[in-house]
Amino acid sequence: MMDLILWRHAEAEEGSDDLARALTRRGQQQASQMAAWLRDRLPRDFILLASEAKRSQQTAALLSKRYTVLPELNPDARSRR
Repeated sequence: MMDLILWRHAEAEEGSDDLARALTRRGQQQASQMAAWLRDRLPRDFILLASEAKRSQQTAALLSKRYTVLPELNPDARSRR
């Protein structure tokens, strides 16, 4: 059996270049707190995926140094098909 956990990025800056939007200071705190909570509950062999969005990678990095970036997870990936 496999569990799937979807974790959306925390508060991000405003901006016109969606993939370049970073987490705000508050967003970094939110993501850090959630990462600490998740870290105690995830299995040791979890797989972490992130989109190419800066905020997504910042969020993932707070949980683990090891994550995979997938363009298919980008905010506009569905509209590119």
